[in-house]
Order: sequence, then structure tokens, then C-alpha cells
Amino acid sequence: MTIVFTNLNFHIPSFSIKLDRENYSLWCTTIISAFECFDLESFVFNPSPPAETISPTAEPTPSTTPTTPTLNPEYNTWKKRYRFVLLWLESTLIERCLAFVARSSSSHEDWLTLKRTFQAQTCAKRMALRTQLQTLAKGSSLMIDYLDRKRQTTDSLVDNLTLVSDDDLITYILQDLDSSYNSFTSTFLMYSATAIVDDLIGLLIHKEAHIDADLTR
Repeated sequence: MTIVFTNLNFHIPSFSIKLDRENYSLWCTTIISAFECFDLESFVFNPSPPAETISPTAEPTPSTTPTTPTLNPEYNTWKKRYRFVLLWLESTLIERCLAFVARSSSSHEDWLTLKRTFQAQTCAKRMALRTQLQTLAKGSSLMIDYLDRKRQTTDSLVDNLTLVSDDDLITYILQDLDSSYNSFTSTFLMYSATAIVDDLIGLLIHKEAHIDADLTR
């Protein structure tokens, strides 16, 4: 779907990402890129409207009638763009988020309000996810479930613009295994310096099967 503003010949694609309580970081970087692509970022971050009217250039003389200021066509165009950006920005919010900007009258006010509302919440969520990734232990869970929870936490961090390297994820996975995997961990770290996460996942599932088989003998 395309939003068309025919008077200004705008053809701006609608967003597939809608701001909610969980995706502020991703929404923020995506919409900034879109505004920059269409040279509209100033309407959001630093609006600077031209003069609303144009003053007469010539000084009136006793024999001429004073000329009144006229409407500046550049201001009219700017105002339409400004209102359009406001509508476009608000079209990227889910209904509950629209309530936060209900009293705003400009895209700049919208942006500041959303930033104040979500930035602290997003920082807190990143910290909680990092802690979860570092402390989530396998316990009695099946290996596949344990690894899935680690990957889901990593994906959530990525959604919040915090990348987790393969090396770090491998460390977090291995450090939270129980003692029955100690020899496996030592061997893996010694001989698999260039291993990727997918290698580790396959080896751990295989190792779990061996441990279970030994317990049933």
C-alpha cells in the first residue's frame, strides 16, 4: 500500500512495522531511515518554517499606496508537508500508542513524546534481556528447549538493537549447563575456536542423547 499526497507529488510507502510497547528501538531506526530517504527529517527533529508572509520589497512613497504583506507560498507548501509528516508518523502507531500523542499538534511534539515514553522502558528491557541471557540455566529442561530459550532471548535483544556475537552466545550457552557437560565444554572450547552456534547446538543435542543413554543402562 502507498500513501499518495498528490498536491506535493509524494509517494511514500506505508510501514509494515507499527510502534508498540515492545519494538521501539526497531521502529525508531526504521522510521528515521525513511524520513532521511525522503528528506523529511527536519519536519520531525528540527522544524524550521519559512516566514508566513512576504513583506513588500519597495518602500511606499507619498504618491503610492502602502503594500500589505502577502502570503508566502513557500510557507503554505511547508505547512502541508508538516501536516503530512504528522499524519504519516501517526499512521505507524498502534491504537494504544496513539493515546500517548493525542494532545500533540506536530510531528516534532509526537517524536519527543514517544521518545520520553519509550526510551527508558527500552533501556530497562535491554538490561533485563542481557541478564536473562547470562543467567538462564538448563536445569532439568530438554536441551532443545534450553537452546530455544537462549536463541529467543538473543532474538529479542536484536529486536532492541543489541547484537549478540556467536562467541558470546556460545559462552552463555556453555556456562549455564550442569556439571554433566563439564568435559564436553572443556573439549569444545579447546578444539573449536572457530565454531559457530549451529555447530554447538548439534553437538549438544547429540551429547544429551549420550548422557540419557548412559543413565538408562
